[in-house]
Amino acid sequence: MTQQRNAWLDSLRALAVLVVIATHTNTAFWGKAGIPEATWYNTIGLGGHGVDLFFVLSGWLLGGVIIKEIHRTGTLDTMKFWRRRWWRTLPAYFAILALSLLQRVLNGSWQWSDSVFAIFIQNYWYDPIPFYSVSWSLCVEEHFYIIIAASLFFVGNRKNLITALLLTLIVFPCLFRAYGWYGSIHDTHVRLDACASGVLLAHMMLNYPAIWKNWMRTLPLHVPLALAVVCIAIYKRYTGNSNIPPYYWVYVSAILVSLCEANSFFRNTATSSLTRFIAIRSYAMYLVHVEAIAVIRRLGISNYWLYVILVYLLTMVIAEALHQLVELPGLRYRDSLEKRNKKPPKGDLPTPALAPNS
Repeated sequence: MTQQRNAWLDSLRALAVLVVIATHTNTAFWGKAGIPEATWYNTIGLGGHGVDLFFVLSGWLLGGVIIKEIHRTGTLDTMKFWRRRWWRTLPAYFAILALSLLQRVLNGSWQWSDSVFAIFIQNYWYDPIPFYSVSWSLCVEEHFYIIIAASLFFVGNRKNLITALLLTLIVFPCLFRAYGWYGSIHDTHVRLDACASGVLLAHMMLNYPAIWKNWMRTLPLHVPLALAVVCIAIYKRYTGNSNIPPYYWVYVSAILVSLCEANSFFRNTATSSLTRFIAIRSYAMYLVHVEAIAVIRRLGISNYWLYVILVYLLTMVIAEALHQLVELPGLRYRDSLEKRNKKPPKGDLPTPALAPNS
């Protein structure tokens, strides 16, 4: 929590969570069948791809940690990696899960199958997920933590094998989606490409400086292409046509994340206090915003903008409580464990820029 921050990553975290909330807020107000066609209301649905941005961000951050450790030591302490990730993600996840299960017990809808949420297989068990719907993305993240750490443990410090592994994790999900080899679009094996793309960026930066330098040099050409993708997606959504393929959003997210290392403007330009506040609490906001929407819907508000404002305000209030009561104590405990077991480094490499509470 005291490590160097990157202003651009703060902005991306805030953007990702805000557009996801906007999508779910909009859908809950209009209903999937009631959203007006050929209007800007329909284009808000693109905000759901903020999850792809979250995935690429996550891959970039954990990739920097993993690749740096492998380069320094020749191997990866998988248990340390998993312990750090679990202390970051699981306390808040299980806090909301416990409240959700309690609600289901009280209203008589609890089932034994709800136990799958405790082992992160609900994205395969249900389609759609009946409650705690945003948890599908947590399943993808947790599965990816296990896959990437275990794989890199065996691959070790062999750069070409790491590249082959990451390209495999990028290409195969695209093939699975193309051939329809999935039960739900939320299945982990068709969503791993976003996380792996973030790790690949970190891998290039740390292990292939010449390639990374060329990537940075061509980045100004990719930015307008990414913007064109977004504009086409908005037009298609506005006119009621189908969405563009998911890998385009992975590409857009990879370009956005890459900008954090483009120059000092992106790395060091100060963000507003509100942006930083949202970025630090983005994970908590993501976990609780669906419940906030459900509460506001019960008020029967007919004014769209009042409804939206109240959803965001309530989300931030609940997220702040979750952050203070659960996230921060978990992070402090994790950091205290790290200090006790910390070993002096044998060497060092530049680390990809950090986002809040990574």
